[in-house]
Amino acid sequence: MTDPAASGLDAASLFRLFTYLQGQDLGRCSCVCRAWRCVAASEVLWQQLTRQLQPEQLLREDILEGD
Repeated sequence: MTDPAASGLDAASLFRLFTYLQGQDLGRCSCVCRAWRCVAASEVLWQQLTRQLQPEQLLREDILEGD
């Protein structure tokens, strides 16, 4: 996938590690180097984070609407 220059880890290993991170931490990792940015920009990672947030967002909308 990418050059693992900064960490000595291949892109697949970085991806697996990144799946455990929250959005803010994933964003910070994307600032380390180009290789990390490429992995951290994976649409799959961000979709996973979005799915984790959706139930909370729906709950907040219900509270605000008074349902």
